[in-house]
Amino acid sequence: MKKIAFVVLILCFVLVLFADPLFFSEGSEWKYMDDGSDQGTDWREVDFDDSEWSAGFAQFGFGDGDETTVVESGHICYYFRKVVDVEDINSLENVFFEIVHDDGMVLYINGVEIVRSSLMPQTGEITYLTGTTTYIPTADENSFFLYPVDISYFVQGENTIAVSVHNQNTSSSDISFDCRVTDTITYKLDGPYVFYRNDEIVVKTIEVDGPQTYTYTDPTSVELICRFPDEADSFYVNLKEELIIEESSFTLPQKFLATSDIEGNLEAFIMLLSDADVINEDYEWIFGDGHLFFVGDMFDRGENVTECLWLLYKLEAEAEAQGGKIHFVIGNHDMMNLIFDFRYVGSKYILNAQLMGETLESVYADDTELGRWLRTKNIIEKVSPLIFVHGGISPAVAALNLSFDMMNYWGRYRMDDECTTYEGQTINGGSDTGLYWYRGMAEEDLTQHEVGGILNTFDAGKVIIGHTVFNEITFLYNEAVVCIDLDHEDNFQAGFMEALYYENGDLYNFYTNGTDISYTYLTGLTDIEENEIPENTNFDLYSYPNPFNPTTSIMFSIQNDSKVELAIYNLKGQRIKILAQNEFAKGFHSIIWNGDDENNNPISSGIYLYKLNINGKTESVNKCLLLK
Repeated sequence: MKKIAFVVLILCFVLVLFADPLFFSEGSEWKYMDDGSDQGTDWREVDFDDSEWSAGFAQFGFGDGDETTVVESGHICYYFRKVVDVEDINSLENVFFEIVHDDGMVLYINGVEIVRSSLMPQTGEITYLTGTTTYIPTADENSFFLYPVDISYFVQGENTIAVSVHNQNTSSSDISFDCRVTDTITYKLDGPYVFYRNDEIVVKTIEVDGPQTYTYTDPTSVELICRFPDEADSFYVNLKEELIIEESSFTLPQKFLATSDIEGNLEAFIMLLSDADVINEDYEWIFGDGHLFFVGDMFDRGENVTECLWLLYKLEAEAEAQGGKIHFVIGNHDMMNLIFDFRYVGSKYILNAQLMGETLESVYADDTELGRWLRTKNIIEKVSPLIFVHGGISPAVAALNLSFDMMNYWGRYRMDDECTTYEGQTINGGSDTGLYWYRGMAEEDLTQHEVGGILNTFDAGKVIIGHTVFNEITFLYNEAVVCIDLDHEDNFQAGFMEALYYENGDLYNFYTNGTDISYTYLTGLTDIEENEIPENTNFDLYSYPNPFNPTTSIMFSIQNDSKVELAIYNLKGQRIKILAQNEFAKGFHSIIWNGDDENNNPISSGIYLYKLNINGKTESVNKCLLLK
């Protein structure tokens, strides 16, 4: 993950509760200090003297344009205070703080730390230099996050409440704070989340009456319940006896349904699976020996990510019992949640993690059932003659000439650690190369020759991808690329769902509006043979990264087995080094150049040429920039 210098913006305040001690509105007046000074820990105490501080009204912040009181940007921390007067301590029953904190916050009452938001470090001392693990998604920068507070922290009379609001780093473009207090709330159902801790199975949920925790010692006694929104329905899940890492390659089944990018939209997912006869009204598998392909991105945005994951988890066991199969191919949003990149996580999950006493990092860690299950999944699968991958296959990945097992090894490696090898970084790279990020196929950045070469490298006829939204199932590159990411949320709101369906050699568009169901023929698979690679004169010669330091990978494709010479030259035409001079099989190839000469001595920064000769004829020349 990218390492960043953390910055903190601290806001503290003391509230005044009059006859009704629970209610005060957002936009209240606070005392504040915004000179960037370190106030230590005294600022959160009852007897702290804030008489020299300024006064202003919430919302406090900078950078958004919606602030009532603008605080100076560029400082590490800012402090705000007010006084709380609880006239009748016996009148307190429930206290809930609702706080806008972009990005994180710590709440104190009478000098005692009460709670840290889920984006804050959950252990260690919080100082004015402590930053958040990531930033709150833009859509939630003004969301009020809920924090129950035990009434035992209050005393009769004056109370001091302090909240530190923390930015991620010095380059953070904005910050926001506001607060209100109430005695009634509505919880958003969530869970279950299953943790393995201290030889016990700990199950945490958010139910109608709030967060609940259940503890078990015997996994066979655990029966999990997943509730629909507003408790309209539910289904039960039993824990698996073991979790096994998936195979990378499979035989094409007689039938399958393929979709992607559901993003936690449970009702849409249920409508699709039910009307396609994958599940019955009790959410049980009835697809027999058919396969269901989910090609990535169940996380973020939607309101029922957890329940959708458990549904696939449950159906997986039921499908295998009937000779069928669930394929969960990891997408970029799935991976982001496993590597602690929470840029797109909905406010519900940030809040519920906090209510359960957990963090976004902990709820899918490797000591959780869903976390362990997700770590068995692949980032690419071969179902001959098809390949399933979330983003697409870049030429850089194809040039690695890795097996499907090795690509999936690097995908699972990234779930728990940084990749330091070129192979791992390329496989898990961003939109330029990575299997679950790359959009070059969907955006038609490649030539037909390149796509044909990529598929031939993997001995495949078509690649099925998600990640990039289309209005309908779309074929690109003479039907070599099949795009199945549809705008499921909008489609469901409009009353219909669609997906890719296959049976007995043919691909169909499956459509349902809840009443009418249709299967529209798209194309066949029975005649797929090796992809035709059109004649091509430039042989797709390029390097990545470029500029580079200290190494770059020079990639090329050839349409026939050929004698290849690849050499480096300076701008004067002087040869620096021969990288390759031998026979190569047709397809994609990658050769590493370490920025050195024939004697393996480092060379200076500058522009260099790399020249590709095929069977004694110069076919392509390109440039790369070495920066030191």
